[in-house]
Amino acid sequence: MPSGVTKLDVRAWGEGGGGNSMATGGAGGFVAGSLKVTPVRC
Repeated sequence: MPSGVTKLDVRAWGEGGGGNSMATGGAGGFVAGSLKVTPVRC
């Protein structure tokens, strides 16, 4: 992690499901969040 970075903002999208003759597919998912991080020298 570069120095000075203290937080990561993460966003992820999931693909929607496919439909068939009996049902329609789902819309897919979405999630977002922030992670606190601490820079470390290796």
